[in-house]
Amino acid sequence: MKDDPTLSRREKIRVVFNLSHTHSFFRKLATCDAILDAVENLIGPEIRFFADQMFVKPASHGTEVPYHHDSAYWPFADPGLVSCWMAIEDSTLDNGCVRFVPGSHREEIPHQHIDTDIPNRTGVAPGVIDPTREVPVELMAGEACIHHSLTVHRSAPNRSNRSRRGWALIYFPASMRFEKPRSVAYDPVLVRSRDRIVT
Repeated sequence: MKDDPTLSRREKIRVVFNLSHTHSFFRKLATCDAILDAVENLIGPEIRFFADQMFVKPASHGTEVPYHHDSAYWPFADPGLVSCWMAIEDSTLDNGCVRFVPGSHREEIPHQHIDTDIPNRTGVAPGVIDPTREVPVELMAGEACIHHSLTVHRSAPNRSNRSRRGWALIYFPASMRFEKPRSVAYDPVLVRSRDRIVT
């Protein structure tokens, strides 16, 4: 699709990284009390913000994302991150909402290279996950869901005439071991603490 001359530049964009590290509007949203309160209920009051990604599925040609869990992409951190997936636009069955596999966070399922023509080529091997277990989570624009970094999930192609943009925000306990890899542009930021004032 990136070489399709009929598509505008905006329609070719599939992912944007580090919005909250580079723009005050996104930083304010990523550190708002509503999100941090929910994250604190899961991982405790000492919270670091790691990274964010805006995922885009344009109308009619947004691609599939295969089964995967987020810890596979952060091997330098202990499994224990949480991802807050926020719908920027309505996320429905028709336009490729995220589908989670309940209970899959209880073990770390290995990933491998997947022989496919879709952009995301790393995921859970075919046949490991029973697709009848997955639960699609539809969200209205502005709603969010939070999942453990080992929770297996996927999303289907966008076959509707409406785009689907979602913003994933990654948080982890401040005490968690973290080794900064060369590919990460920004250090994690302490965004909530019991003992310190965080600005």
